[in-house]
Amino acid sequence: MSGNPYKASGPAARISAIYIAFAASWIFLSDDLLQWLIPDIAEVTQLQTYKGLVFVLITGSLLYRLVYRLTSSRQHPNVDLQLPVPVASRLFPLLLFVWLCLAIGLSGWSIFTALRDSVMQDTQQSLVTHGTLKARQIASWLKERQDDLIMHAADDESVRDLAAWMYQGHAGLDMSDVQARFQALKNIHGFTGIEVYDKLGRPEYGDNTPAVATEGAAARQAMANNDLVLVDFHRDSAAGPINFGFMVPLRAHGTVIGALYAELDPVPVLYPMIQDWPGNNRTGEAVLLRYKDGRAVYLSPPRTNKSLAEAADELSMAMAKVSNVPAFLNDFHDYRGHPVLGYITPIAHSPWLLLVKEDQAEAYASINRIGIVAALGSMALMAISGFSIWLWWLRRQEHLEHLHKQEKLERETLEARYNTLSKFANDIIIVADSQGRIIQANDRAQEVYGYDMDELVGKHVCELEEDASHAACEQKREILERKEASRFETQHRRKDGSVFPVEISARMITQHQQRFIHMVLRDITERRQIEESQKLASLVYEHSSDAMMVTDLNGIIMSINPAFTALTGYSAEEAIGQPTSLLKSGRQDAAFYRSFWHAIKTHGKWEGEIWNKRKNGEVFPEWLRINAIRRADGTTHRLVALFSDITQKKASEALIWQQANFDLLTGLPNRRMFYDRLDQEMKKSKRSGLPMALMFLDLDRFKEVNDTLGHDMGDLLLKEAAQRLRNCVRSSDTVARLGGDEFTAIMGELVDTSSVERVAQNILHRLTEPFQLGLETGYVSASIGITLFPADAEDVDTLIKNADQAMYAAKHQGRNRFNYFTAAMQATAQARLQLAGELRIALAEGQFVVHYQPIVDLKTGEIRKAEALVRWQHPVHGLLNPGEFLALSEETGLIVEIGDWVFHQAARQAELWRSRYRSDFQIGVNKSAAQFHDEKKKIQPGNSTQWEHAGAALAVEITEALLLDSSPLVAEKIMELRNAGVQIAIDDFGTGYSSLAYLRKFEIDYLKIHESFIHQMAPHGNDMALCEAIIVMAHKLGIKVVAEGVETPIQRDWLVSAGCDYGQGYLFSHPLPAEEFEALLNTRLRA
Repeated sequence: MSGNPYKASGPAARISAIYIAFAASWIFLSDDLLQWLIPDIAEVTQLQTYKGLVFVLITGSLLYRLVYRLTSSRQHPNVDLQLPVPVASRLFPLLLFVWLCLAIGLSGWSIFTALRDSVMQDTQQSLVTHGTLKARQIASWLKERQDDLIMHAADDESVRDLAAWMYQGHAGLDMSDVQARFQALKNIHGFTGIEVYDKLGRPEYGDNTPAVATEGAAARQAMANNDLVLVDFHRDSAAGPINFGFMVPLRAHGTVIGALYAELDPVPVLYPMIQDWPGNNRTGEAVLLRYKDGRAVYLSPPRTNKSLAEAADELSMAMAKVSNVPAFLNDFHDYRGHPVLGYITPIAHSPWLLLVKEDQAEAYASINRIGIVAALGSMALMAISGFSIWLWWLRRQEHLEHLHKQEKLERETLEARYNTLSKFANDIIIVADSQGRIIQANDRAQEVYGYDMDELVGKHVCELEEDASHAACEQKREILERKEASRFETQHRRKDGSVFPVEISARMITQHQQRFIHMVLRDITERRQIEESQKLASLVYEHSSDAMMVTDLNGIIMSINPAFTALTGYSAEEAIGQPTSLLKSGRQDAAFYRSFWHAIKTHGKWEGEIWNKRKNGEVFPEWLRINAIRRADGTTHRLVALFSDITQKKASEALIWQQANFDLLTGLPNRRMFYDRLDQEMKKSKRSGLPMALMFLDLDRFKEVNDTLGHDMGDLLLKEAAQRLRNCVRSSDTVARLGGDEFTAIMGELVDTSSVERVAQNILHRLTEPFQLGLETGYVSASIGITLFPADAEDVDTLIKNADQAMYAAKHQGRNRFNYFTAAMQATAQARLQLAGELRIALAEGQFVVHYQPIVDLKTGEIRKAEALVRWQHPVHGLLNPGEFLALSEETGLIVEIGDWVFHQAARQAELWRSRYRSDFQIGVNKSAAQFHDEKKKIQPGNSTQWEHAGAALAVEITEALLLDSSPLVAEKIMELRNAGVQIAIDDFGTGYSSLAYLRKFEIDYLKIHESFIHQMAPHGNDMALCEAIIVMAHKLGIKVVAEGVETPIQRDWLVSAGCDYGQGYLFSHPLPAEEFEALLNTRLRA
């Protein structure tokens, strides 16, 4: 700064402002603060002396600072006193002062805490001692009077006189002796009155004091408990004095004859005894109280006449926090509303408690005085410490200012030469003193670091480093001192916080007998980035999982990475210098390589799949990427190849393709591949003009094999069937599995369409041959539908639909046959579609009716049962039999709803006919397999009440195939019917697979012999023998037999002779509507 002395006015003004603010605060606030903290005026006066000393000390320090600044500016008018002091140096005095203040404050607080705890402990101990002694004194006083009263109550002579006076009449007895005794008792113990109560608690004798309810209740309690009772504080009248007393039982010859009551006035003796407080304690006080049911009541008067209701509430809340007594009450207000310390203790021989208390203000007065003295002492020490540190700091600043003048002279000496040499240099140039503090820097330094020249000058060079410790900087300086020159790399930090690498060339120079450090610094950020990029590229090259090689333009290998060796088997020594044809497999032709090199020359890159050869001769597929490395002028310099083995990838793709297009079980093309092959064959057929045939094939009775032998055996059968189908067609034909037991065959480019029939016949023949399935043998057949392209259809969907319709027709014609598609089939399919729609309408509109066919007891000829058979009253076609719509209802899923409806009708009809004709009449209802496999529906429709009544009146007819179904759901529903009382009949017995174990397991009630056995019966024929065997077997198992299709008397008579139980057929009646069936029943009954 210049020599203008008025520049010192800035600090002077600041110091004056601080002084004025401090002095004003001290004058207006300090006295009020002391009076608020210390109520004792004498103590306040004494402390004001110390307060004045502190004020003088602080103001003297401020005055010294101001005078020093003024005298310094006059003595050195040309010296810049504003030194560039580092932040750490400026903060050190402040931190030291803060540390001393904390140390002094913590020490003062520790001393204060120790003294406070001691005073509090003494205060509490004083309360405990006083309260205990006073409680014992009161208890002793009470005990003395209680004992004397009990002794008088046991005086036989006085008690006998009282008993005679009370129970023999009050006249004629001399009571002077008793009165004298009672008067002596009153005189000795200060009793204010003595009364005698009879057995009922009524006053009989005393000082003419009217009895109160309290005393009467106490008398009865004392006599009942045979013990002394303390009558608590009470008034004999609303305006009377407060009294209390003792009630003891009177006993004559061991018998309680009444009660003796002695009353005391607490005012003369008890209250003074309670209120007496030793010493000169101003606020110490003892109070007698009672605490019951969470409510505290003052029993002795306090020092003031203030109402005690609110104070009692506070005391009650304070005592609620105490689990038992004796106890301290530290946090409550007394009847005056003052915070107090209290000690509460019980008084023996009474329900009373004694509370001794003292105002917290008086108890803690000495603590407050100690705290104030400690605080003032600490503040004085802090002020002295601050003043000492300040003086030290000022002297240190004087020394630094002297050094600053010397440094300024040195800077001016070097500045001219340095500016000439370094102003236009591209590198950073810094000159520092021998200790490393910057004296000068060039423009480049300001540009790179972002500091102004004033900010750089005076900064230590180590402050420019990113993270340099003092030890590390000192080590570098010592090396420079020894070697005179040094070169090293480090990290520097700009003003904005960004870090960059530098290379430093430092040299120690001497001028004018002074040593300086001359440094040239170069930003090496770009060089580091290039080195890092090269290192990263090398790491990628060496550790890449893909094989890499670099070649020249002639295809000579110049470099390879380790992955190249691992993939091809060639080491670096074997590969480098060799042409790339070293890896050539021979699978790519010359045209491929011409295209390959053309792409590289034109676009500078090529990517694709190629086959190469390893060192061991193994050929493998690889994915190859080649990129050209170009020079600055655009010419190609090197070629870099990157390739990887894709053998596993191609295998995975092949597996995925296989799984997506071929059936996993049979290995045949699946539905997706079938559509693709069919489309291809149709296109080939169009090109060649030759027809093509499509076969749809469905295995007959495969479900029975699957259900009886298990799914594993079913899978074996499907695999064997697929192999047989492949063997039946040409190798150019396609056999596919669409799912389940459905297969297709595509026969393309047929020169002779008659060959299709031969293939179909061969397939039928091969599939009817037995299938060996482990230890079991399975039998199936096939239904085949055949359609021709382009004769029957010209698109895929129509062709498939035609083949499906033809197959469906083959199945309905008896299975194990093939059918060609015809136009009539299309019409039939349309009719079936229409019928399916009408079937849904029929169910909704109630077009179904139930007919009943009688089942006759063959021994008596009586109609004992009936079978419910559904009919469809079609609005156009008339009455339709089940054979015309039941199969379609099963396909559409309506069979479940139709079956439930029939079941409802049969149940109601059975109940009706049981009530009118026979109580054991029963109706059989057919149940479809679909009803047993439907998980969502119960097998018993309707409400539970209806079902319970209808159960015994119904029999459910099921097929042998359903009985053999291994599904747990089917077994569960059959057992559900059995448990409901419904009988089970096996319909069409003998036409399918049978199992005696299942007949016994499900407790079958009836076997219905299929009508085909009945129709073909002939004497000594097989059918007759089979019928007889069925009847005998059933009876042995306890099962009744029903013969279906009985149409002649001869059939009936033979069945009777064979022991058959029931017959059903046209011989007895056709199925009839309910009204006609009931008329038939009436006719039979009249006959």
